[in-house]
Amino acid sequence: MFTPHTNVQTYRKGMGMIRRNVLITLITVAATSFALMANASNPAEITGTIEQRFAPIHSEVQLQDYLVDMPATSPLLDLSDEARARFVSSLKFNHAGLVSYSYADVQAELTATQAYRLLALFGAQRTLRLLPDLEIRTADDERVMHSLTPSLFLDHPGYECTGSSTCSISSHKICMGGC
Repeated sequence: MFTPHTNVQTYRKGMGMIRRNVLITLITVAATSFALMANASNPAEITGTIEQRFAPIHSEVQLQDYLVDMPATSPLLDLSDEARARFVSSLKFNHAGLVSYSYADVQAELTATQAYRLLALFGAQRTLRLLPDLEIRTADDERVMHSLTPSLFLDHPGYECTGSSTCSISSHKICMGGC
């Protein structure tokens, strides 16, 4: 025979099992994350994105080498000389790769496709969606903007990387995950 008392006991027992399963899942995820971090031989394996890891430039040394032997088709050449100098001087790197840059000149001088090509040099193309008012001239520009997945909680517009895990307010800059 069914009674309201039996229904409450069944409900409580079911909720207890759900809580137990959620707790087990959380512990498993945490343990797996710690194991992956402990087994990583390079900190960039933990914090750098796949785009950053395979980008042509992910350090100050690589940047300087690139600037010395810059290809004639380099996306950096889409910026004016003054804008390129400002952009390059704004770049900040750590073990994960690029962690901060100024987008003021990128936004002012480049289309979405040009900006994508430029940021891809550093594996930072995911931040393109965070740049306000990029010029859309062509269907490629539209495709580039619509193909990007927002980098929620990873990158912070209006901030720059000022130290390990420290983003500080700075207009026209982006502090990237891995800072």
